[in-house]
Amino acid sequence: TKLVRDADIVIGNGYPMANEGYKAYYLLRDSVREGGDMVFLLYTPEGCRVHHYNGRFGSDFGGRGWTKTTYLKKPWKMDRVICVSPELTMADEYYYGEGSQWVKSWSRALEMLVEKYGNRATVALYPTAAMQLSEENASNL
Repeated sequence: TKLVRDADIVIGNGYPMANEGYKAYYLLRDSVREGGDMVFLLYTPEGCRVHHYNGRFGSDFGGRGWTKTTYLKKPWKMDRVICVSPELTMADEYYYGEGSQWVKSWSRALEMLVEKYGNRATVALYPTAAMQLSEENASNL
């Protein structure tokens, strides 16, 4: 995937892997400018996937391999991480970083973005972001 560099807003659609949308992080991180906004679209009724060895689930902390790490770690260069998901679970924030902002609809996310940028912003949209690799990262494989 060819990257758009230094975008004000980067939007990663989790489809068809919305329960593992955080896999889009590196693509989005490499595309967003310092102080920009990263948006994950996570339309999946089951929320983040349950990983029975490494995951956090159930009434306790989770599987034998569970550690308190997240996929998105601060300090991050973007201003906000906005996650759009009509189905929220408390465990989901864990995968997207402490301080990620969760909304249930695209219209609410759009309101937040328009409040900050008005009608002027450079936007990069990755339609299947959880499965996309940048050309740069692909050449390093």
